[in-house]
Formats: sequence, structure tokens, C-alpha cells
Amino acid sequence: MVAFNLEKVSFHLVKERPEDSILNLRVKKGGKNVVWEESEIEGLAVGVDDDDDNGETVGFEIEPFPLWYQDMVKKLEENPLLYRFNYPEANLEGATMQEILSWAYSEYVPRNVSISDETFKELVRV
Repeated sequence: MVAFNLEKVSFHLVKERPEDSILNLRVKKGGKNVVWEESEIEGLAVGVDDDDDNGETVGFEIEPFPLWYQDMVKKLEENPLLYRFNYPEANLEGATMQEILSWAYSEYVPRNVSISDETFKELVRV
């Protein structure tokens, strides 16, 4: 099991279309060549430092976070990632990805953001 200490959790709100906003979980500052790769969970990208010989993970990103949140939590419940996270700012220690995402959603996503089925299908081309 891999444990990450999160340096920063940030939410980039797209005011015109809040459902398209981005959640970024930074493990460490990467070099100049961070490569974002799709993980086994659709919508979850993993940032890998391409300047590092070991290809060290520098973060995770979900775009659009409000849109993918509920679907991603369901998928993670079915197939949990073997990661754990420590984020002292939120009093989270040994948290699962689902717990981190739930905390971030309740902390950052405006209460008035709602995603219609039509919007979801349009954005993810279901």
C-alpha cells in the first residue's frame, strides 16, 4: 500500500461552468516535465515527474471534479485504489481516495452546482 502526504489540495472553480471545475491533489512539487496519465479510474489523472528517473508521482487531478465525483466514488468503492493519504490541514490521516474526494467535495464545491443528466452525457459523451 502506498501512502502519500498531500502538500496541497486546490480547487479551481470555473465560474461560467462550475461543473467543469478542477480538483488538484499535490503530493510534491514536480519538475518542469510533469506528465499526466489517465489512471484505471476514468476521470482521475496521475501526475508523474518525467524529470525524475523513478517517475515519482507528484499529484492527482480530476477534471471536471463536480461532474465526475459521484461516479468516481462508486467506482472506487467497487475497486479501491491501494493509496492512502495524509492531509493534516483537514485532519485526515491514512484516508482513502474516496475519503479525500468526499472531504474536497464538501469543502469546495458550491452548494448550487447541479449536474443534469443531459449535461453529464454531453460532457463525457456517454
